[in-house]
Amino acid sequence: MFERSQEMGRTFIGHDYDEVIELPDLIDVQLSSYEKFLQREALVSGGELHRQGLEEVFQTIFPIESTNGELMLDFDYYNLDFTAVKLTEAECKRKGLTFGVPIKARVNLIFQSTGEIRQKDIYMGDLPLMTNRGTFIINGAE
Repeated sequence: MFERSQEMGRTFIGHDYDEVIELPDLIDVQLSSYEKFLQREALVSGGELHRQGLEEVFQTIFPIESTNGELMLDFDYYNLDFTAVKLTEAECKRKGLTFGVPIKARVNLIFQSTGEIRQKDIYMGDLPLMTNRGTFIINGAE
């Protein structure tokens, strides 16, 4: 019933190449993107932060004005306390904790009627840190 009238030739693609293309370091893409988001080098060296990443998030939220217009909360800068990281990645996994760093923001409370300004550092929460493998450890799970 089936008749072979003509054989089809096969074409092998790629079998005659001697070179192997090197893969780019894909983890480095994630790590550098996260470092750019945090602006870690500028924070550690005390340099000026660019309007990108976490700085841009704060800049878009602030200033916050009260409904009656008497008070205004203005953002000054944020700080990540890298010295506050007390546990290693392995300890965080074992104890079910998040491998992170506390983030604090310096804000100014401005009284519109008197012009008085009160500065305060506010704890905003813990920010998970990326491991050298490009992952996060949250509640002990990587």
